[in-house]
Amino acid sequence: MAQDGRLAVVEHLIRCGHGRWEDDTKTRCRIMWKKPAEWAAEIYDFAKEHGMLGNVFTVYELYAGEETLGTNIHGMEPWLLREALKVLEGEGKAAVIAGETCEEDGVKFLATE
Repeated sequence: MAQDGRLAVVEHLIRCGHGRWEDDTKTRCRIMWKKPAEWAAEIYDFAKEHGMLGNVFTVYELYAGEETLGTNIHGMEPWLLREALKVLEGEGKAAVIAGETCEEDGVKFLATE
């Protein structure tokens, strides 16, 4: 496929929420099979179903912990997990707490009613 065609495909994915440019020069793009909002809904549903509301967990626990084994969340790329958590924070369903390192960042899932 020619460069113009590849760029058109990538730009379409970005417009649909399935891609993000990694740099200002638009030479690298991350492609996502689910949008951050879709991941956010799945993560929040998981937190509700597993009694995690009101508790604090590290980002590391969510993508690498035993609690998420066998789920789509386990093994999730940390950058994408953070994007989903930003969505939840914007919806009032989570509070993200900065840690000393990115892996130590925490999230408290909030009950909504």
